Amino acid sequence: MASGEEPLDLIIEKIEKLAGFGLSKHDREKTQHELSHLAIENRSALISIVHNMGPDNYDPLLEVYEALSEFPQEWCGFMLDEIDRLLESLKRGGNRKSIFEQLSAVTFFSSCDETDKNKFLKKLLKLVSSDDPQTRWFAVDTLADFATCENSEAVSVWQKTLLQDNDWRVRHAAFLILEDEGAIPARYSKPILDKIRSKISNPYKF
Repeated sequence: MASGEEPLDLIIEKIEKLAGFGLSKHDREKTQHELSHLAIENRSALISIVHNMGPDNYDPLLEVYEALSEFPQEWCGFMLDEIDRLLESLKRGGNRKSIFEQLSAVTFFSSCDETDKNKFLKKLLKLVSSDDPQTRWFAVDTLADFATCENSEAVSVWQKTLLQDNDWRVRHAAFLILEDEGAIPARYSKPILDKIRSKISNPYKF
């Protein structure tokens, strides 16, 4: 640690560097690596900074999450809490595009151990019942990073979504996953309107 520099200042310095433009891939990875180690040594300072970033503005929050994922076992619990924090911000009218960009960071933590992976699964399975279609889409799509067709509960949720969800974009997400897993329900035929929508509209735009 440089003389006179506090951990909080060093963490902010690394985050500001990641937020800058023109950072090479090598420098970006190096800075993320340095940040991940600083975060381990100064957990409370890192969490305090994150909670004061956005989520209504992009900031470099996604970069911070990616840095933390270098040590998934240390930060899976924190990331689970961040899902709740970000979705709560959405309910308060936060920037939808920014919030879901940040939520995409959940996939960085798919390498966690089975215990933590099951915690993510439990949370995502619960979010599939959200009243918000984009939240359901996020949950259905992200489930595929934590479960395969060998997980009967996940397959059941994907199939139920495909057959019953009232938003074609959410149904489309479930269809793509089930198709990739070879688990499309027997005798299922994609509705003609869903076929047309997926051809002429953006299934990722909410």
